[in-house]
Amino acid sequence: LVMRALQERGVGMVEAAQQPHEHPKWFDQKTQETPWCSGAVTLIKRTALLRTGVFDERLFMYCEDVDLSWRMWSKGYRCIYEPRAKVTHKQGIQSAKGGEREYYLGFRNGLLLRYIYGGVKEYRRYIFGILKIIFLQNDHPWSGKRLLLRALVAHLRYMPHAHRRHIAQLTVPRHRWVRFVGWDYHIRRW
Repeated sequence: LVMRALQERGVGMVEAAQQPHEHPKWFDQKTQETPWCSGAVTLIKRTALLRTGVFDERLFMYCEDVDLSWRMWSKGYRCIYEPRAKVTHKQGIQSAKGGEREYYLGFRNGLLLRYIYGGVKEYRRYIFGILKIIFLQNDHPWSGKRLLLRALVAHLRYMPHAHRRHIAQLTVPRHRWVRFVGWDYHIRRW
């Protein structure tokens, strides 16, 4: 990761490959640029971090890495994936699916991220998706629906902060990597 960060111009973050389960997101095969780098295993250049700011504490545990990556892109830094660097990450995609905390924080922080970067339209679309799961999906367990309701209520506490961030984001040129695709933070790697 260090060698790659030193080789490449304009790099702010370099992400390693995770084993046994990789985050399912896209990267450019030629440049290895990626929309966001996973906080599980990423080298962040100090100079870039000083310019963009550190992780947003209100996005604790989930979406904070996407937020930081998108701030990097917005400030002109690149986020790249380095598949030759590998790390074992036991709590990957498979094990995180059943965790209540992961589920709750993922949706709560997803709401905030959509308001900050996507604005009212993207934020509303996400809320309607959550409400559809809660009220119309019979195959979704009640425990999951309860967590979604909790996330909807809990995110309101951070909306003043999200609104300030959204307003500040309006003055920054939008980068092509900063976008949502459905429930995701871009298209999948596979």
